[in-house]
Amino acid sequence: MTELEPFSWTTLTARVAACRRENRRRQEAWRPAKTALALRRTFSSYPETSIAPGVSSTLSRALSAAGLHRPGLRPASLREYAANRAYARSGVEGVARLLGVESLDVAFGLIDKHWQKAYGPQVRASVE
Repeated sequence: MTELEPFSWTTLTARVAACRRENRRRQEAWRPAKTALALRRTFSSYPETSIAPGVSSTLSRALSAAGLHRPGLRPASLREYAANRAYARSGVEGVARLLGVESLDVAFGLIDKHWQKAYGPQVRASVE
């Protein structure tokens, strides 16, 4: 497992604290395995078809708040970047492991050959 840098750790800790406060406010038990850090409530309180759009909306707001707003940047860009970086470091199995994808075909489908050609060598060199 990779350690988080201090800023990421602080951000994640703050989000977990906010989720815990929300659970207390709603008088619900704290269940970390059921709490969606990118959503406002537990998974079970959302209709199944609204979870992905909710996460996407939250990520869009986070990207904007971080000052990351250029043409073509969208929440899916984060997954694509993570997939390409993981592939450059540890192959398709690393992509599947990092993103929680069960199918290697699906994991491989997230890889961009142009990204790999342009940035893959730099990523591999930084690992060695």
